[in-house]
Amino acid sequence: QMIRTAAGEPLAIAQQDVKIDGWALEARVYAENPLSDFVPSSGRLGRYLPPEETPLVRVDMGVMEGDEITLHYDPMIAKVIAHENDR
Repeated sequence: QMIRTAAGEPLAIAQQDVKIDGWALEARVYAENPLSDFVPSSGRLGRYLPPEETPLVRVDMGVMEGDEITLHYDPMIAKVIAHENDR
């Protein structure tokens, strides 16, 4: 919808069509060093076990266990998004 709107197309839905359907929480996992003011930390990802994905939990990640984390890219390892009916 964002791309279509930016191209000048109208939204396909109206505000009254948007319904509240529970709560979502996103946590981001970064390769940072907390002992050095959270600067990005490079190196091999020795152990990485992401949570299991379910209909209520989504994991967006760009690395796997054993991958190299370099200083040439964003140090974000993953985003974990959970959804439930209430907090």
